[in-house]
Amino acid sequence: AEDNDLAEEGTALHEVFEDAMNDHKITKAKIIKAIKKHPNISPGTHNDPYIQDEFYRLVEVNRKFVNEQTDWYVVEKRIKVKGLSQFGTVDLIAGNLDKRELYVRDLKTGYGEVSADENYQLMTYAVGLLDEVDAEGVSNWDKYDNVNLHIIGVRWASNDWDITSEDL
Repeated sequence: AEDNDLAEEGTALHEVFEDAMNDHKITKAKIIKAIKKHPNISPGTHNDPYIQDEFYRLVEVNRKFVNEQTDWYVVEKRIKVKGLSQFGTVDLIAGNLDKRELYVRDLKTGYGEVSADENYQLMTYAVGLLDEVDAEGVSNWDKYDNVNLHIIGVRWASNDWDITSEDL
């Protein structure tokens, strides 16, 4: 039951993150209220000012990132990879066309630290997006030379890993 509770809490925190990233006017107070009021977030997290402050700080860091360093971004984008039957939903994906850089970010809310280095989940999301083509039929493989994979860690340090599109 505890694993299920942690999964439900993770899903709930992802919902709060998505709302905050999609509406940059949501304040810290509203984000903390959303955490405290959500029925699937544990009392331990409801009453942990460190986690609330860290969660808000990460929202602000990612808001600043998408506003200042990217041309576009999507929160909770469904990604399908050719040849795989399943799909995934990436928490934050963005691009900078001038720098030819694709950014794939995944929010992790659990207690076990996750590394971005050679992270299969994030590499799969990147390949799925690179496989997409725009309205003119141009593949994203032709638009991005580099991919930055980034783990947004709520309970431990965020980290990232860079790879060229070719090496990916």
